[in-house]
Amino acid sequence: MKNGELYFSDGMYEKAEMNFRQVVKLAPEHPKVYELLSKTLFQLGRYEEAILSYEKLVKIRPDEPELQFLLADVYQKQGRWLEEEDIYRGLYKLANAPSEVRKEAYKRLISLAENQQRYLEQDQLMAEYEVLFGEDWDVNRNAFYFNMTKRYPDNLDWLNRQANYHLEKGANNWASEIYQNILERDSLRDGAGFMHAKIAKTASEDKDAIAHYEAAMRLMPGLSSPKFDLIDIYHRQMEFEKEISVLEDLLHNNQINLELRLKLADLYMLSSQYNQSDTLLKTASSIKLEEVKGLDELRGKLDLFRGKNQSAIKFYEKVLASKPANEQTEIYYTIARLNARAGNKDQAWKLLQKAISMGFKYKWVIKNDDAWKDYPQRLNMD
Repeated sequence: MKNGELYFSDGMYEKAEMNFRQVVKLAPEHPKVYELLSKTLFQLGRYEEAILSYEKLVKIRPDEPELQFLLADVYQKQGRWLEEEDIYRGLYKLANAPSEVRKEAYKRLISLAENQQRYLEQDQLMAEYEVLFGEDWDVNRNAFYFNMTKRYPDNLDWLNRQANYHLEKGANNWASEIYQNILERDSLRDGAGFMHAKIAKTASEDKDAIAHYEAAMRLMPGLSSPKFDLIDIYHRQMEFEKEISVLEDLLHNNQINLELRLKLADLYMLSSQYNQSDTLLKTASSIKLEEVKGLDELRGKLDLFRGKNQSAIKFYEKVLASKPANEQTEIYYTIARLNARAGNKDQAWKLLQKAISMGFKYKWVIKNDDAWKDYPQRLNMD
């Protein structure tokens, strides 16, 4: 077989083939002869024969990705891209395949999609490549989108993809500029509301974000995602009435969303709308299918605000029982404070000492809190 290898390295492929076929007859189980014969047939341009030889070889040595890549090369020469694609997809789906093998399979799939002008698929594969391997695709995706927008200037979807890419990479200014371009070119299309929501995400100022989120809500009142984003901004700006209005709208369309109910109940408390908060918390209790995290704490907080100290104590005691030890300090202080307000002086002072022993550090709060005004010993705290 060494003679055959020498013939092959010298480009004397006919003689190399004759030698390798002789070896096949004499030693059909030889581990390397089919590989050399397959490569020789490929060089001779006899692709169908090379395919048969490689297919036989892959069955004998299924755990060698390099052989499958060689078979894919022959499929490519024959224009049998479906078989070629199947090989790449099989390789990148192998969980135990080396990372370099999976990368190479992805790269070949991307090139195959590009050669066949399957650009949407190419885009998807490039994005997957970056997520899976934590590195940019060899060809900059921004350049790819730029080429697509030049090739298809009337197709705004490619502009949208380019903007989404910039947003994904944190280049908000670029993303915003492209989204604005799309909006200006087609402000009446169905996706205008989405464009406003996307521009809002790129805004550096809350006021600009609010303007675009509100525009998105006007154009697409049934779209929930901008409303949730707008809630966060209103909360940050302490615009509680506006936040309440959006939450009420969301809850109107999703009556059983317990998280929304609890959030709205908390906001009602902050704006002193205690009756509305009480109603929401009661209905939350009646429709819950399992224990709602935070419900008892909100009930206790509401009763605290309303001066119903004994009732609040009961709720906070439930909260205390549900918390791990490292989260109990603040709850102990709250229960101590409620007992002080309720006139349970001994119990209040005992619980206060417990909170301090667990690490409650805000002693200046105790000295200045009216709840402890009947406890002159508080003034001696270090």
